[in-house]
Amino acid sequence: MDEEYGVERLQQMIESVRSLPSKEIIEAVVWENTTFAGARPQFDDIVLVAGIGLEDKAGQPPASQYEPRRAFPEEP
Repeated sequence: MDEEYGVERLQQMIESVRSLPSKEIIEAVVWENTTFAGARPQFDDIVLVAGIGLEDKAGQPPASQYEPRRAFPEEP
């Protein structure tokens, strides 16, 4: 099987665990990726960074002076 894990699968995975603490999100993503790869060798690095988003009392993100950007670029 030569199927790639892919950006869409990663986005869905992160969405499914987004309420967890950052450390647990990273652990879940690494576990999912390792399970997906199975016995196939890893040829590249895995780098993950998790952050905490702030919300106001109404649960809305704070107003920003910056333009929002997609977390993942569109695939060609």
